[in-house]
Amino acid sequence: MSGDFAWDFVDLAVSRTMSTQMSHCLFCCLLMACGPDAETDQNGSAGGNEATDGGASEGGGETTLYVDDEVEEVSGAEPEEGPFQAAVFRVQTSDSIGSEEKTDAWLEVIQEHNGTLEDLDGAELTWSGPIGIQLHGSTSLSLPKTNFRFETRDELGEDLDVELLGLPDAADWVLHGPYADKTLMRNALAYQLARTLAEDLDHWQPHTRYLELFVDDEYRGAYVLVDRVERDADRMALPHPAETAAEGDLSGGYLVRIDYDRNPYFSTAAGTLVGYEDPRFEEITPEQDTWLRTWFDDFEGAFLADGWDDPNGGYRDWLHTDCWVDHFIVNELAHNVDAYHLSTYHSKAADSDGGLLHAGPVWDFNRAWGNVDYCGAWAPEGFVIDSLTACGYSYLLPFWWSRLLTDEGFSSDLRCRWEELRLGGLSDESLLAAVAYEVDGLADIQARNHEAWGTIGVDIHPNYYVGETYDDDVEYMRAWILDRAAWLDGNMPGNCGG
Repeated sequence: MSGDFAWDFVDLAVSRTMSTQMSHCLFCCLLMACGPDAETDQNGSAGGNEATDGGASEGGGETTLYVDDEVEEVSGAEPEEGPFQAAVFRVQTSDSIGSEEKTDAWLEVIQEHNGTLEDLDGAELTWSGPIGIQLHGSTSLSLPKTNFRFETRDELGEDLDVELLGLPDAADWVLHGPYADKTLMRNALAYQLARTLAEDLDHWQPHTRYLELFVDDEYRGAYVLVDRVERDADRMALPHPAETAAEGDLSGGYLVRIDYDRNPYFSTAAGTLVGYEDPRFEEITPEQDTWLRTWFDDFEGAFLADGWDDPNGGYRDWLHTDCWVDHFIVNELAHNVDAYHLSTYHSKAADSDGGLLHAGPVWDFNRAWGNVDYCGAWAPEGFVIDSLTACGYSYLLPFWWSRLLTDEGFSSDLRCRWEELRLGGLSDESLLAAVAYEVDGLADIQARNHEAWGTIGVDIHPNYYVGETYDDDVEYMRAWILDRAAWLDGNMPGNCGG
């Protein structure tokens, strides 16, 4: 960050500090230009309660303010308990934000305010510090309301793990800005339900928090703070593979992404495009790359060989089937037209951890829950694979899923798991409660978002249904979900206990 840019932020921090009468110690520190002995809060604690997904987190914490490349801590106030209140993120940039490289910027996080956005200049900061920010996504880059990706940084510009809105410490984050999704909640809802299923398997799924975003003092509307899918102790807790066989185990873990040809990839002998995620293409060593390619060729070879469905020695020696079952259920419940072939993550465990290929975590449900007007995916009826095949997109799908569905054992696993979930986490009551939870998180901000963007009542691709009000859009989705679950009750493949 340039010196002039840094001092602009010092002025901002000073004015905010004085207006809110924050710690006299901090003000003295500003005047004396804090020395190198000032402590750095490595947590950047935002306080909060893990249970408050979808809304502002309760609880206080330490406020970290960066001033002239040094750090001071001031005690954060404890917000009162009460209904959801979305946080506010204010970003000041040094330049325009692009998609190729991160732009230096400064982030202020405000959790406690009066809900009108009129008291922000006098509000107490939960976290404040330098970040690098860039545009995020693929097709969403063409929309007026863009997604962002950012990393929190220390005073030297290095990655800094911080706790934001009660989410576990990390440096890399995604700001998802729903646009064609008028409910604003389709991604958050999918992640919430995926976390419900993952409790049984101890598999990580993304967490979310709602907020309102300002960029260079321009109101950008309602956004969703999302954990970025990455290798991290509090996210995808995968060990790093050795760089060479001489240095140790090359077998895992690896994080890959099925995303057709959007990112660097390799093609398996069977023609599946497997994208590099972690290690990334520019970071993977030659021996790691050879090992990973060979493993996928061997895996697909076993999948296509005689005896592939043998309970002993077949595909179950390669796949974590419980995880694949749940991944299928979440995507099919949402009738996610992007499932299995776009934004689809898989992780390969190290042999010492079983060596199996896991499906997930789930990602990207904008074109789901009835919000899509092609391939018949707007309907509560039908499976994603059939929908994509009917409109000529079957070539995008790895053959793994269609082959798994021909196995009676896998189908029975699906049916039994579905029936189990319909008595608990995916019952009609639980599904309606999940929607209501997200609605509560958006209660104070959805009207301002739609006033800013004018999306209500407007047909925006790929909308199938266009409601006249926000409540219309939510009610359509709510009814669609119940119809979808009922259709799956009668059509989920397999026979449990038969």
